[in-house]
Amino acid sequence: MPSVSASPFLQELLTRWTDHSSSVRSEVSVLLDHLANDRRVLDVRWSARQQERSTVVQRQESEVDKISDRWTERLKRVDEWKGQIQRAEEECLRAESTVRAVGFFDRAQSLSTLLGQRLLSRASQLAERQREIHNELEDWLILLEEKETNLQAFKQKERSTPRPFLVSRARKQPEQDFVIQQNSAEHSFSLKIQALRQDVNHSLGRIYKAGHQLEVHAQTNETLFAGYQRQAQHELKEPQNQLFALRDEVLSDALLYEACRKKLRWIQDAVRSIRCLEDIYKAPEPFWKKFLRLSTSSTRSR
Repeated sequence: MPSVSASPFLQELLTRWTDHSSSVRSEVSVLLDHLANDRRVLDVRWSARQQERSTVVQRQESEVDKISDRWTERLKRVDEWKGQIQRAEEECLRAESTVRAVGFFDRAQSLSTLLGQRLLSRASQLAERQREIHNELEDWLILLEEKETNLQAFKQKERSTPRPFLVSRARKQPEQDFVIQQNSAEHSFSLKIQALRQDVNHSLGRIYKAGHQLEVHAQTNETLFAGYQRQAQHELKEPQNQLFALRDEVLSDALLYEACRKKLRWIQDAVRSIRCLEDIYKAPEPFWKKFLRLSTSSTRSR
């Protein structure tokens, strides 16, 4: 195709545009170079800031570790001081307990002998009371056995009689009086045995209490006070054995008392089952009562 030459206006406009584009490209290139330089500067500063921050963090962490180590060491020393104070307090308490125990065993050397003598005397008195109660129980048992034998004979006679066996109220009254009297004796024996048992247990309780105190004070220093403890316990051994034997005797008397109570209950039931003539057949009215009643009624009718 044949070439067409541009008009001078268009040629000038194209030239301007081309020059303007070259100028803009140059300015943009310069601006980009400035921005690249600024970016490199900022990157360097950011890297320096990060490095500085990392250094500060590491230094602070190191300081925190050092402070933590120092506090751990201080707390460890405080714990050691507490342990030393606690051991010192324990030693002080142990020393005070030892001093009190020395005073206790010093007094116990004389008091244990005195207490042993008093308990021996008390055991003798209680043994005398026990023998008296035992003899009274044996006498009571003999009396109840005799009455039981008589009532068994009475019951046998009653069973052998074909017709109703009746007695007068005067015949039954001594038996009832006997039951009333023995019920009173039963109550008296119950109080005596109970009081004797309480006295024996009270004396044994004093020995148990003394032995407990000896054991507690000897635990402060067993090597030092073991001999004193055995000596004091030896002083109380004899009255303790006597009180143990006396307690067994009291238990035997209590069993004897229960046997007597059983016989008394049988006697009471047997006496209660005796039938009286007056309970079944009423006695005839005396003549003077009958005459007085008739006279009174006739007087009232007039």
